[in-house]
Amino acid sequence: MLRCNNITKTYERSVVLDNFTYNFSDNGFYLLLGESGSGKTTFINLLSGLINKDDGEFYIDDKEYSNEELRKYMRRNSDYITQDAFFVDFLDVRDNLKMVCDDDELIKQKLDEFGILEKISQFPSSLSGGEKQRLSIVRALLGNKKILMLDEPTASLDSENKKIIFEYLRSIKDNVLIVCSSHDREAVEYADYVIEFKKEHKILDEDITDVVDVKKNDIVRKKAIFAGSDKSQNNKKRRSAYFLKKWFHSGRRSKKSNIMFGIFLTLAMCLCLLADTPQNRLDSNMEYTYNINMCRLLTHNEDVNEYTELKEEVGEVVLDYGWSLPSSQPTNGDDSLCYEIGDYETSVSVLPFSEKYCKVADNIKYGTYFTSENQIILSYEMAKKLMPDNPENLIGKTLTKKFYGIGEVELEIVGIFDYFDDFEKMYLKAMGINIHTGDSYDESDYTDLWFANAKFVEKFASDESFFSTDGQRVYTLFFDSYKEMKEYYKTHKELYNQGENYIYIGITQSDFLGVFNLMYNVLLPLSYFLVLFTTLFYINLIRTELTYNNKFISVFDYAGYDSAHVSKVFTLLSLAETIKIFFVSVVFTVVISTVANIINKKYVFIKFQPFSYNVYIIATFVCILLAASVLFTGLTLRRYRKVSWYDNILNNRDLI
Repeated sequence: MLRCNNITKTYERSVVLDNFTYNFSDNGFYLLLGESGSGKTTFINLLSGLINKDDGEFYIDDKEYSNEELRKYMRRNSDYITQDAFFVDFLDVRDNLKMVCDDDELIKQKLDEFGILEKISQFPSSLSGGEKQRLSIVRALLGNKKILMLDEPTASLDSENKKIIFEYLRSIKDNVLIVCSSHDREAVEYADYVIEFKKEHKILDEDITDVVDVKKNDIVRKKAIFAGSDKSQNNKKRRSAYFLKKWFHSGRRSKKSNIMFGIFLTLAMCLCLLADTPQNRLDSNMEYTYNINMCRLLTHNEDVNEYTELKEEVGEVVLDYGWSLPSSQPTNGDDSLCYEIGDYETSVSVLPFSEKYCKVADNIKYGTYFTSENQIILSYEMAKKLMPDNPENLIGKTLTKKFYGIGEVELEIVGIFDYFDDFEKMYLKAMGINIHTGDSYDESDYTDLWFANAKFVEKFASDESFFSTDGQRVYTLFFDSYKEMKEYYKTHKELYNQGENYIYIGITQSDFLGVFNLMYNVLLPLSYFLVLFTTLFYINLIRTELTYNNKFISVFDYAGYDSAHVSKVFTLLSLAETIKIFFVSVVFTVVISTVANIINKKYVFIKFQPFSYNVYIIATFVCILLAASVLFTGLTLRRYRKVSWYDNILNNRDLI
C-alpha cells in the first residue's frame, strides 16, 4: 500500500500540488488525467523521488519515507518510463535488456509476449515509437520492478500504437502498480482508477471520492509476482564493463576521428624522435649508425706491461703506431715544434686482427680479412692507383714497407676495401684514422691509405724504446658492443683522466654540435606543441562524442548502476582505447623512422641518423597524453553524473 498524505509542491510561488492525498494499492492501473501543466508529471517526479516534496508524507506499507528514503526505495523497486523511451544506442535490444536481466530465455519470452521478439538483434534507433515504448515496459518487467510509472507514454504515438500500449498496460496491471499520466482521454477505458488533475493545481476535494472516478471493474486483487531477479551492485559493476566496451566498437563513433587522432599521434612522436637531446642523439648515432665499439687511451705510463694488462680487460688492444712512434723535438727560434724522424713509415693505419671487432670488415670488396700478421688491406683508391684496370688482381701480391726498429718488411695484400661512405669514415675517425670526411668525395685523400693489423704492430708494444719523445703511447681499445665500451669508459674515466693520461671516445658532440643543438632547440618545442595540439584534439574528440552521446550514462543510472563506477569504468576503457591507438601509432612511427634511417644509411643524405629514441622525451609525451585522457574524460563524465538521468534526458530532448 502506497499512501500520499497532503503532498504539496511549489514552483516559484506557484502551487503545483496542494495537499494532494491519495492511496494506491499494490497493483492496478491508475491513470493521472489532465491537460499539460496540470501537475501530473510533477506528481510522478515526486513519487519517484526525482524531486523533493515541500510538505506532506509518503507512506509505504504504513512506514513513512523521507525524500531521500523514497528516492532510494523507488530506485530499487520502480521503473519510470518517459515519453522519450530512451536506451543505450550502441547496444542492441538484447544487450539493453541484459543490463537489467541476464536470463536470455526470459528476455526472449517477454519480447515475444509484447510482439517484438524479431527486433532482438536490432538497435533502438531502428525501432518505431510504439516499439520503443513496448521495449521500455519489457525492460521494467525484467528489472523486477513493483511499481511502473509512465509519463505521457503515448504523447507522440498514433492511435493504433496508443491502443497497443494501453492494451499491454491493462494486460499486466494485476502484477504491478501502474501510475500513468496522460492527457489522452482514450486511456480512461483501460484504467482501474482515474485521478483528475486541473490546471489550477488544486485537488477538487480532500475527499478521495471527489478526485477518483468510480472503479471500472471488479478487480480480483492478487499478490504481485514479478519476473527476473534482483542483481547486486557487484554483479552490475561486473557487467558494466561488458556493455561499455561496445561503445568503443560502435558504429555510432566516428572512425575518421580516431584515424585523425592516430595521424597526429604519429606526427608528434616522429617529431619527438627528431627532437632528441644532442648527447643522446650522439650516443644513438655512435651505437647504431657508426657502429662505434672502441675508445682511445693516451698514456704516459712508460711500462710495456701495460699493453698486456689492457689485453686482459678488453676485447682487443691495438697499438697506434703513428701516435706512439719515437721522434726528437728540437725547438726552432719561433718556439714552434718540429719532429725529426727516420726513413721509415710514420703513419700506419691499424685495424684489429679479429674480424668481429672491425665493424667495416664487411666493406671488403675483394679478398678477405686478416689471417696472419704480415698482411695488409688496401683502400679501393690505393688499389686503383696501383692497378687501375684490374685492382682485384692485387690480391696475393706484396708491398714492401720500412718500419721503425725492424727495417723493410714484405706485406701480403689479402683484401681491398670498397669506397667508404660517410658513416664508415666516422668509424675510422673514431679509431684515430683521419681520412677525408668532407661533403665531397676526393679520391686523392685515399690513394695512399692501407691498413696493417694489430698482430703486426704488437711487436712494438714490447719494445721499451717505442714511446714518443714525451713518453706517450696511444692504444685503441675494442669491445664487443658500444654499450660495453661505454660502460668501460665510464668506470675508467676518473682513473685514467689524471695527470697526463687521458681516455676518450674518438667522436664527440663537437663534431655535430651546431646541427644537434639546432634540432634540439627548434624541434623539441615544436614536438611538445604538437603533443599539446594532439592532446587538445583528443579532449575535444571525447567532449564532442560525450556531448552528443552522454544519454547512455543516464541509461546506466536509470537501470540502477552506480554512476560513479560506470564513470570510472568508462574512463579506464577510454584510457585503454587511447593506449591502443597509441601503440598503433607507435608501430607506424617505428616503421617510418626505421625506413628513413635505413634509406639515409644507404644513400647518406645526411651524415647522421635523423631519428633516435630518447626514453625520457617519449615517456613525457606518453604521460601528458594519458594523463589528459584520464583527467578530461573523468571531468566530462563527472559533469553528467551531477544531474539525474531524468534531467539529462530532458536536456537532451533536442538531440534525441
